[in-house]
Amino acid sequence: MLWLSAIPLSAASLLLDRPWSLHWTAAGIGSVLVLGTVCSAAPYVMYATLVQRSGPVFTSLSGFIVPLVGVILGVAFRGEPFGMRESTALALVIVALAVNELIPRFTSRKALPATKGGNDTQHAKHIGASL
Repeated sequence: MLWLSAIPLSAASLLLDRPWSLHWTAAGIGSVLVLGTVCSAAPYVMYATLVQRSGPVFTSLSGFIVPLVGVILGVAFRGEPFGMRESTALALVIVALAVNELIPRFTSRKALPATKGGNDTQHAKHIGASL
């Protein structure tokens, strides 16, 4: 599906950017290669590995860590202020992540009994009662 969108985007790029008029340098080519591998391919492989090892739900929660890292880096390297608003927001993120990890450990779902002869009404009643 992405290939279908790449065709008109490539045509628009050729018309608007005129890549044949660009002057390529070794530093420019190296930058493109580093951005393509280190900043795109490596995180994608790490993300896919995390999905495989920890599951999609846990992996989707890793997106909540991005603001935490952003605030820490902003305070450490740019001297941005860290006040009550930031600390409260980060505490809420950390508590939400902790609750999401701890609650499933304390609640367990009962195994559904096997039904014989396709008795779906009994199975549906059991599912409704267990929820």
